[in-house]
Amino acid sequence: MPLAAMLMLACGTAHANLAEGQEAGRLKVCLKSGATTASAGTTLEIPYDGKFVLSAKGGAAPVFVEQTNFAGSAGQAGNRNPDGYDVKVENRNGAAIAAIEMAGRHCVYLDAVAPVSQDKNMTWSASFVHPEWQDAEAKKADKFSYRYFTSVDSTFYVASDVGKNLQYVVHEMNTGGYTNRDKFNNVATDNAIIKSMVSNAFQHALENINQYDVEAVDTALLGSQLVAADLKDDVAVAKAVAQFRKNVAPPPKSRLIVALPFRLPVKVPYRSTTIYGGKVEGLGFYVDLGVWTESADGTALGSFDVFMNCRVAVIDVDTAKVLAVRDYSNGKVFSAIRSPNGSPFAALTDGEMFMTLNYIAAEGAGKVVGEVFERR
Repeated sequence: MPLAAMLMLACGTAHANLAEGQEAGRLKVCLKSGATTASAGTTLEIPYDGKFVLSAKGGAAPVFVEQTNFAGSAGQAGNRNPDGYDVKVENRNGAAIAAIEMAGRHCVYLDAVAPVSQDKNMTWSASFVHPEWQDAEAKKADKFSYRYFTSVDSTFYVASDVGKNLQYVVHEMNTGGYTNRDKFNNVATDNAIIKSMVSNAFQHALENINQYDVEAVDTALLGSQLVAADLKDDVAVAKAVAQFRKNVAPPPKSRLIVALPFRLPVKVPYRSTTIYGGKVEGLGFYVDLGVWTESADGTALGSFDVFMNCRVAVIDVDTAKVLAVRDYSNGKVFSAIRSPNGSPFAALTDGEMFMTLNYIAAEGAGKVVGEVFERR
C-alpha cells in the first residue's frame, strides 16, 4: 500500500458517532495574531452552554457545534475542564462564564459534538466556526479563531530547526572544484520570522492545502537537540517522542513532523543548466565567484544562490514509529548581472533575500507535503 494511503488510513476523516445524527469532535481555538504564545493575562471566555455556528449560508438554518466541557450551569454534574488548562468560572449577570488562561499557549482544544453531514461526500471537519453569542462588534474584536475537527482527525505538530541559523558560503574555486575551499559562516538568526519560516511553511501546506489540524511547536519540546541523522535512529526518535509527550500531552493519533538542517551538495537548476557546489545545510546563501551566469541582460561572472537543504520526518506520536523520511534540497540562482556593481554579493537586496528565503521554504514544504500526504 502506498505510504500516502497508509497515512490517510491512520488519520483520515470518518464519523465518530456519539448518538444517532451526531459525531464527536474538537474545537481548536487559536490566537489570531502572529504571536507564538499568548501573553500573561490573555484569557479565552466560553459561556456555559456556549455554541458555535458552523454554517448559515444561503439563508439555510445555521448548523451548530456544541462544546461539551462547559454545558448547563456552573457546577452541574458532567462538566469538566479540558485537561491541563487553568480554568476559572465567573458569574456575570446570572450567567456562568468559563475563563481559560492562555498564557504560554497558542491554541487550546475543547471537546465538542456536531451533527453528521447529510451529504456523504462532505465532512464538517476543518471548518471554521464562530461563537453564536457574539454580536458583530464582538466578532470583529475577537482575538481568537475557531476551527472544528472530528475526533478521528490527527493533530500534526511541526517542529523545525531549519532557519534558526543561516549559513553563508563563498566558493572561490570553479564550480565542481575543491569544495573544502568553500568558506563557511554560520550565523544565529535573530529574526523571529526567519526562525519560524519553515515550520510556518509546513503548517500552511498541511492546514490550508490538506485541511489538517496543525500546530507549530519549538524543537526544545523534544528534549536535547536533534540532528538529521537522529531521524533515522529509532532510539533517538523514541527518546525525543517520549519527551515531547511529557511536555505537550498530545491527543491520540497525533503526528510529529520534524525538519532539521541536512548537509547536501548545492544543486540548483538555472535556465538550461544546473549550478553545482559543495555541501551546505539548512537555509542560507551560496556565492559562487567562479561560475558564468547568463540572463536576458547578458552574461556575468558569479552567482548568488539561495538554498534550503533539510531532512524531514513524519513520526507517529503514539508508537514513536517513523512513518516517512524525506531529504530535500533546492534553491534559486541569481546572476551577478543583477548587481549594480557587478559583484554577486549585491545581486539581491536585503528585502529580496528575505522574500526568496520565504519562497523556497514554502516551495520545499509544499513539495514534501505533496509527496507524503494525499490532498483531501
